[in-house]
Amino acid sequence: MATTGGNGDGGILAFEAPQAILRRSSVELKNGAKDNHAGEGRELLDSVIVPRSFEKKGTRYVQKAALTPATRHDVIAVQHKLDALLKQREARETGLCPVRSELYSQAFDELIRQCTLTNSARGLFLLRTRNEIRMTFAAYQVAYESAIAFGMRTRLHSAVHHTGLITQRTELSEDIARLKAELATVETKCKQVQSDAAATRADDLAKHTEEVGEMLKVQNARMRDLETHLTPKKK
Repeated sequence: MATTGGNGDGGILAFEAPQAILRRSSVELKNGAKDNHAGEGRELLDSVIVPRSFEKKGTRYVQKAALTPATRHDVIAVQHKLDALLKQREARETGLCPVRSELYSQAFDELIRQCTLTNSARGLFLLRTRNEIRMTFAAYQVAYESAIAFGMRTRLHSAVHHTGLITQRTELSEDIARLKAELATVETKCKQVQSDAAATRADDLAKHTEEVGEMLKVQNARMRDLETHLTPKKK
């Protein structure tokens, strides 16, 4: 009897009923004729679809892909189930979506299972195609994650650099304000010095002018005295 999903997860890939690993040898001995008849197909299918194993209530179970060939109704049912699960699990229609990727991977594995049972060569070719797609996707995912990491490092570096520039701008603004204050103080002192120098020059000029005037007065007085002494007196 074939079931969909593994471990009751409601997946798309068809599996047989789980078998306890501890009882597998007895089951195989009991159904030896059936296993020999389908041994080649089972071995090929197990190499294409790896059996699942899980533990339930302390017992280890193994679940293999179903050997039941698919009918047209089964193919349509797979399509309907894929659409229902995409809607139920709210898979995104665009962009990277792990849910959508997982469901389409299950659907592809189910197609590989169906094709392998009817045509082993076609199933193996689809298996190669699936593996190539997965490797390509993994490479793109690594490149995407590397790009995201590089972008985050660049953004972090830019943020740190931006913070440094803001700090530097603040320090420069403070330096400019300090220098402007010093310049204003120096200009005030220069104006005071110029004012004091002008006042000193004016005082010195006034004193010099006064002294020259006094000296001229003395000189004129002496000249008059000299002229008086040199001029002969009338008899």
